[in-house]
Formats: sequence, C-alpha cells, structure tokens
Amino acid sequence: MQTFWISVGQDVAANLVTLVIVGGLVMAASFTRVAGLPRWPRRWIAPTKRVYRLDTPPPEGCTLVPATPFRNPVRGDERQRLVDWYAQRMHTAPTNGEVMRLDGIQPWTLSAVDFYDFLSTNLTAFGSNWPSASWAQHWQSWWHWWSVFPLVQRVRGTTGMPQSGEEALMNQHLANPLAVSVLLQDCTGRWGIVVRSQDVAVASGQWATTVAGTVGRRDLADANPVRACASRETLEEIGLTLEAWHWDGLVVARQKMQPVALVSGRVARTWEELLPLMRTARDWHFENAAFYAVPPECLKALARQVRLTDAAAYHCHMHATPSASVRRVHLQRYRLTAP
Repeated sequence: MQTFWISVGQDVAANLVTLVIVGGLVMAASFTRVAGLPRWPRRWIAPTKRVYRLDTPPPEGCTLVPATPFRNPVRGDERQRLVDWYAQRMHTAPTNGEVMRLDGIQPWTLSAVDFYDFLSTNLTAFGSNWPSASWAQHWQSWWHWWSVFPLVQRVRGTTGMPQSGEEALMNQHLANPLAVSVLLQDCTGRWGIVVRSQDVAVASGQWATTVAGTVGRRDLADANPVRACASRETLEEIGLTLEAWHWDGLVVARQKMQPVALVSGRVARTWEELLPLMRTARDWHFENAAFYAVPPECLKALARQVRLTDAAAYHCHMHATPSASVRRVHLQRYRLTAP
C-alpha cells in the first residue's frame, strides 16, 4: 500500500511539473506573439522577405479625403490603455498627433488619423521589436500584459494577417501612416546610416537609413508629398537640403505593416565635412545616437549584423554591391563622431 501511494504521488508531481512547463511555454509564446520578438532574430531574415513591395510610380498629386475609411477596433479609453502598455514596454513616452494614412495608390489617396491609432492597431497587432531591457522591465511588461491581453487579441483578430502589401493598404482596421525612408550617399560613395536614439517613439535604439519620417498635412501642399516630406525631414534631422532625389519604390514593412516610401539621394561633400553642419540640425540630438558612413560593399553585411528596421534593411539591400559578402565587418571603423 505504501508503494502504491508513493507511485501516485510521483505521478501527480510529474503531471504538475509537466503542466507548469507546458503552461509557461504557452504563456511565453502568447506573450512573444503579441509583444514582438527580440530584435536580434530579424537580422537573419532576408531583406526581401521583410517587406511587401508595391510596384507604383512616385505620387504626382495626392487626394486628401475628408473622412478616413479607418475604423479603430477599440474605443478611446481602450486605445489609451494600449498606448500606455506600448510606452511601458518600449520605455518611451509617445505623444499624439495627426499623421496621414495611405488609403490607396491607384490613385494616391490619403486621410488624417491619429498617431495613437497607429500605436493601438499596427504596433499592437504586429508587435514591434523590443528594445534592450533589464529582467525587471521585462517582468513589468509581462505583468502589464495581462491587463491588456483581451484588447490585444481583439485587435489581432480584427486586423487579421495581410498576405500582401495591397491587402495591408485595404485593411480598414490598420492606421497605416505613410512613412518615408531617405538613404543618402556622399561624394565618396559611402551611405549614411544612423542609430536611432532611445527617445523616439518608434524603432528606438534600432539602426535606420540616413533620415526617416512620416508624411504630414503640410507636405500635401506639394504635388509630391513624399518628396516634400523627404526634404523637410532631411533638413530637420541632419540640417541638409535635399536637392536631387531618386524614387526607390513603395514597400509595406512586415514588422509593422506600415507603408514606407523609399527615396535615395547624393550629397556633394564627404560626411566628415558635413558633420559639423549636421550636428546643428533641430532634431539631430533627439533622433540620432550615432552616425556611420558605410561603403556599399558593406551594406549586405550591415543588414545581417545589426538591428536594422525592416524597411531600412530592404533599402540598404537595394543599394548594396550585388557581389558583396555578408561576412561580419568591423563597423566601428565607419563610425563618425557620435552626436
């Protein structure tokens, strides 16, 4: 009889341990699904697989529709709870404001939505990559997650999983603010790459192209709002005037399901000569943590080696030397004076 009860106790203990392990794995998987993977795994995904490319010419005349087709799946108070959770786990303090949603590209149509709509839909349904954090910060985020889990599940269930860029743009439950990625090359052929500061609300601490921004209402005064946004953001972030530019296309970054217009250009001097001027730009210190001048033969290795945003990884891949190796390079040799 004693042997029987010992056997029963061992079975119960084994089942409890199995239940705890399986439950922990399920919880971890669910949490990772809604909160986003750590940044480092995405670098192993091919840049061409990190975006949906849309074949479209640059916009020449955009229509601003008076009523947006966007429909947020959560109420105003629920939206604020999701914004608070995003701010807590990303260790940032986002502020609300108006952004231009890309409703369609045939023809190009835009409408006004809130930045908080973007945080509570795109960045909730498709968890943005985590910044570096302590275990205590991760625990706080996990604990906060329980209070918003039903909202996250509702947003994910409503938005679904777009399988193409066209599907993402037609999804009326995604805010889809139109972003612009500007990749600039100096007279020696080196491309400007920045490390974003921890103060920015989106992609804080990640590597990105020379300039990045979001189309605003004031950009719509230009026949080509992408060009206007690129010029404005280039002046605000690095203090340079974008005189000539090249349209590299439109993609939807799968990391955030956000449409991003890709623009490239060239400056007539070296980055070393321009750096003193760049440091005087209005948003230089707020936006940038470091600046790198990377030759084209190292761009492929860069995309594999550092935490580039999806759009930036694809943009760099477009301008990389085709035959270049992806072997690890010593990036510190390309770093200029930090801001």
